[in-house]
Amino acid sequence: MTVKIITDSCCDIPLDLANELNITIVPVHIHFGTKDYLDGIDIIPNEFFKMIASSESFPTTSQPSVGQFIEEFKNSDNPDGILSLHVSSKVSGTFNAAKQASDQSNLSGPINIIDSLQVSITQGFAVMRAAAAAAAGKNLHEVSNIVQETCNRATMFGLIDTVDYLVKGGRLSKTAGLIGSLLNIKPIIVTRNGEVVQYAKTRSF
Repeated sequence: MTVKIITDSCCDIPLDLANELNITIVPVHIHFGTKDYLDGIDIIPNEFFKMIASSESFPTTSQPSVGQFIEEFKNSDNPDGILSLHVSSKVSGTFNAAKQASDQSNLSGPINIIDSLQVSITQGFAVMRAAAAAAAGKNLHEVSNIVQETCNRATMFGLIDTVDYLVKGGRLSKTAGLIGSLLNIKPIIVTRNGEVVQYAKTRSF
């Protein structure tokens, strides 16, 4: 056996790659109106973007349930242990749900729940490094140290192509959104201390 790696779908690792690397992904919930979808299972990114473009309602998300985590932890229980690495606790309740589940699972092997303080691909990169370390035979303590170092050094930058969805989601006022669209402003965001914040504003013509 090797250390088992578990994460959530905020890591943005494709399922086929996750399966190849022996990573278990617990899906977050995406809500469109009254419908609940499991991220990466009931709905994939291309479908999500089509729905968000055509839907009158704006989607919301919620963390996996404690029960989802308990099921995965019990399925992955082994003497070498489990490392469960999750999206920043400052943007989601996922880490707290995983922590509660670990306290309730009564596992025979050790488990370490880590708050990555990262989102998206920087979280995913740390998860893939964890999987590589586990596959190389590193123990739980060693894998945890590699993950923590990776998370501490990582920073993600992103360019928001349109401010329309910031307005729909209530992150930006309609007036500011209109001005942003007219001036073709594209915000650059960055992860900082576990939060996603604005880094700069650029204009594209």
